[in-house]
Amino acid sequence: MGGLFLLPLSVLFVANSLFFPFITGKVFFYRIVVEIVFAAWLVLAVLKPDYRPYKQKIYYLLSGLLGVLLVSNILSASPYKAFWSNFERMDGWVSLIHHVMFFVVISSMFTAYKTWEKFWKVSLGVSIIVCFYGLLQRFGVLEAIQGSGARVDGTFGNAAYLAVYNLFHFFLASWLLYKSRIRGAKVFYGLIGLFNLFNLYWTATRGVFVGLVVGLFVTLVIILIKAKEHKKIRTIAGGVLLVGFIAVGSVFALKDTQFVSGNPTLSRFSTISLTEGETRFTVWKMAMRGIVEKPVLGWGQEGFSAVFAKYYESSMYNQEPWFDRAHNVVIDWLVAGGVVGFILYASLLIFGVRYIWKSDWLDTIEKALFTGLYVGYFVQNLFVFDNVGSYMMFFAVLAFSASATKKDQETTWCEDKKIPEHFLKPFTGIVIIGLIFAVYTVNVKPIKAGQDLIRAITSGQDNSRVVGYYESALSRNTFATPEIVEQIMVQAPGFVFDQNISAEDRQAYLSMAVEAVEKELERQSENVRLLYASGIFFNRVGQTDRGIMLLERAQELSPKKQIILFELAFSYITQGDSGKGMSILKKTYEVEPEFEEAQKMYFLGAVYTNDTNLEESLLKGLSEDFIYTDNRVIQAYVNTERYTDLLNVWKMKVEFEPANIQNHVSLAATYLQIGNRNKAIEIIEGAIKINPQFKEQGQKIIEDIRKGTL
Repeated sequence: MGGLFLLPLSVLFVANSLFFPFITGKVFFYRIVVEIVFAAWLVLAVLKPDYRPYKQKIYYLLSGLLGVLLVSNILSASPYKAFWSNFERMDGWVSLIHHVMFFVVISSMFTAYKTWEKFWKVSLGVSIIVCFYGLLQRFGVLEAIQGSGARVDGTFGNAAYLAVYNLFHFFLASWLLYKSRIRGAKVFYGLIGLFNLFNLYWTATRGVFVGLVVGLFVTLVIILIKAKEHKKIRTIAGGVLLVGFIAVGSVFALKDTQFVSGNPTLSRFSTISLTEGETRFTVWKMAMRGIVEKPVLGWGQEGFSAVFAKYYESSMYNQEPWFDRAHNVVIDWLVAGGVVGFILYASLLIFGVRYIWKSDWLDTIEKALFTGLYVGYFVQNLFVFDNVGSYMMFFAVLAFSASATKKDQETTWCEDKKIPEHFLKPFTGIVIIGLIFAVYTVNVKPIKAGQDLIRAITSGQDNSRVVGYYESALSRNTFATPEIVEQIMVQAPGFVFDQNISAEDRQAYLSMAVEAVEKELERQSENVRLLYASGIFFNRVGQTDRGIMLLERAQELSPKKQIILFELAFSYITQGDSGKGMSILKKTYEVEPEFEEAQKMYFLGAVYTNDTNLEESLLKGLSEDFIYTDNRVIQAYVNTERYTDLLNVWKMKVEFEPANIQNHVSLAATYLQIGNRNKAIEIIEGAIKINPQFKEQGQKIIEDIRKGTL
């Protein structure tokens, strides 16, 4: 039982030695503790029937959900990822079964109200630490990781994840505030509730804010309608409703004033509108096409990436290119498990509320609070998605709801089944062996792989050791492998073409990289993001034919994604098929003329194909500083040996940034390229006058020019 009280502490763990430390640290701690307590519970349940689960229909729902998603995952395009997920999300079927294990154990062990009360107090105590961390971020003592300065993210590294955690604890603190009969305790729980409320406000997470407002509204309305015996509380509820309407209405009414627009948090809340949600609506529309394609069992967990790629809309050009969630709990579950999976998930929420209202532990006020919590949680999930913190809290509240309805006359599963004593020792041995295997396979191996990855990407490593760390990470064959391969590809060009690295080390890296990428492509042959990244990788290391093949496959699976089309177009141009490359660039530009990047890429294509008329035409629609601020233009002029144009660019850069000595050096180098040594020397001499500290280096350059070594 003691292990269950450790689980609320999981939200405090940040594993800096691992990839995605704010996610992985929490999940690995959570999983290890759940595995240990589940193993201990199994032995205890065999020994004592009283600790077996009570016969409740919710167990059928959980079993059904696991079964449906098991089938969906097996039938998905990437079964391995569907089961294991990745470091960034740590979701998938493996996580779901841990949540179910947690539910089974805690609902079987915590059958008394007092035990649950202690558990919630521990969780509230942890929330104080989390909120204090957020408070320090709010006042600049600590830096928010993903909050962009104006949004706190606590120990979660993500403002939305912190916000939903605060949502749960605000309602729990409100419940214990109401329940307590000691004045000092009431003040204490009130302060905890306010602390969580302020942290939620500081996260500036609009989806969770909407969930909070709707959840509170539901709670207050229920109190007004049903809590007739609590006249004072009904009066307070009515007052809070009135104040709430005025406060929310004022934020929107005054959104153009300095008071609201000048406040980063209020300004975000005041922009909640259908227009602001346009991107989400586009994503949801794309997702619905995927749902229609596979309506019954869906695409499997982590399957949204395939839907997003297949039905990608070109109008999404100004958004992040790789959505892996719809940011809508209904759509995400419909995609993952189809209609069947969604109905089972929604039934959990329905059963949770139903159990609350059947409970003898709670009065009307308490039932209203927990109903509001369920509603608020569901509503906020229409705009964000779950993480280990919200999943843990949801399944804990669900288990509490189930425990609150148990009657003394209810029986446990297999209550009349007794295990022979001679079977207990071997059973315990099997459980211990299974536990060791699970902890090692599910946690220790990927933890070690993650640590190897961090060592490999840490700057200052000996080159041969970088290869060794990557090989060690890959050899563990865990769900970390896709992210390891991605980092290998990102690092490859800088490593393989660095002349300061020995030829032996460069070749070792390239061989290791190619083998790792090919193996991952075999495992995830339909993963568009992997195909795209692999195509870029092979292009960069000189294997263009292979790169084009992969990019063509990526384009087949995601025909409208511009970044794939750009890379494929320039691959064709590099291989000498200018007509095919320019045709792609032209079509991509014409589909979304307002997409400035498409116009720039079309211009660069014109440079590479020496279509000066097209260049001039496209330049008219681009910003005036594009030519000398976009380094891709410089690279294009270098690659096509258009040194006159290159001179003009460097002259403009020198004119606008005269203090930047590198611009002078590059201008001099271009003059050298066209054979004008005297002009090159003149430029370097001018740079020395601008910055005397450059004198020694500049004179060395001049000397080399005169000697002819440059």
